Parts: sequence; C-alpha cells; structure tokens
Amino acid sequence: MYTAIDEQLATFGQDLPEALLALVGGADMSTPEGWYQVETFSLMAPILVMAVTITIGAKALAGEEAQRTMGLLLGNPVRRSSIVLQKTLAAGILGTIVGVATFLGVVAGSVIAGLGISIVNIAATSLLSVLIGFVFGGLALLLSAATGRVRTAVVGAVGVAFAMYLVNSLAAFSEDLEGLASWSPYHYYLTTDPLINGMPWGDAAVLAAITVVLVAASVFAFDRRDIRTTS
Repeated sequence: MYTAIDEQLATFGQDLPEALLALVGGADMSTPEGWYQVETFSLMAPILVMAVTITIGAKALAGEEAQRTMGLLLGNPVRRSSIVLQKTLAAGILGTIVGVATFLGVVAGSVIAGLGISIVNIAATSLLSVLIGFVFGGLALLLSAATGRVRTAVVGAVGVAFAMYLVNSLAAFSEDLEGLASWSPYHYYLTTDPLINGMPWGDAAVLAAITVVLVAASVFAFDRRDIRTTS
C-alpha cells in the first residue's frame, strides 16, 4: 500500500499541523519506516497488546473475585503470589503473541512491497510495542489486586495510558508538559525511531523494569487484602 501512495503521503505529512503529527508518532511519512511507525506502531500495535494485557490483568483477580470463585481457588494449597504470577504469565504470553503477529505482518508487507526495512529493527519495534503493553497491563493487574474491581482496573489503566500518551506527544509544544515527558512510558517507546536506529536497550530496560515493579506491587497488594469470597 505504501508504494502506491508514497508521494501523496509525503505531501500529506508536510501539510499536517505539528501537534497533530506528534499525536501519530511524529515520523516522516515519506519513508517506509515513518509510514509504518505512524500506520502501525504509534497506535495500533500497542493498543492491540494493551487490549489483551489490560483485559486479562483486570479480570485476572477481580474477575474471579466478582464471580465468587476466588474462594475456591484460594482453598487449594497455592500461594497468593503464585496466583498473581500465573495470571501475569498468561497475559504475557498472549500479549507476546500479538507482538509476534505484528512483526510477521510488517515483515511480510516490507518484503512483498520491496521496502527494505530492517527485519531486526522491525523485531525491535515490535518488542517495544509488547513491552509498553505490558506496562499498562501491569497497571491493570495492580488495580485489580488492590481494589477487586474489574471496572476500576480497566478504566484506571486505560485512562492512565491515554493521559500518558497525550503528555508525551504534546510535551514538545508545552513547557508545562515538557518536564513530565520522562515520566510517561511512551517516552521510552518510539522516541529513538527504532525502525531506523534499532533497539534502544536502555528504553526497553525501563519499560521492563516498570512492569516488574507493577507486578511486584500487585503481589504485595493481593497478598494483604481481604478477598470477597461470599455474596
């Protein structure tokens, strides 16, 4: 598709207001890498991963609690921490599958159209989309563990994800937001243009560390909260 509209995209990208371009990744849409960053990786790929991880993270604990099945689960000789980690693993596996599917789709598009995008860089960007999805899935898990409310976990995680996206996207145009950009997980996602420059290992480590902290906090919160086991 890119090869058929590359000239139009170049003109279109130049005509977009800077703030609007920032909201869709701020990439040069006249290049294959820039087009895929805007079309796939700026929003679609992380949203797909988040849809999986936030849903599972929110329902992992609070869902069973709402259905009054948590008591049966806790009646087995299993630690609460083990339950949290098993739910985390399930969300991680499914989120990774989404990332692999994204990787394969972009590679196929690049090869078929002869775009010449580095497969290694596609893999790096796909991995980053998974990692940022893990961050907000971890937040949903924490809210699920701390409150026992599915709705609170979903709304909280989605709301924070949206707010952090806006903060990072608009930071370059607002002095008030500029200082907050480094607090947004999105600051460690596509800022270094990984489709062109390869994996920013430091940024990937930050996203992974945030996820680990959120999962650890989920274990702590769930282990110390009274669970609703009866109607």
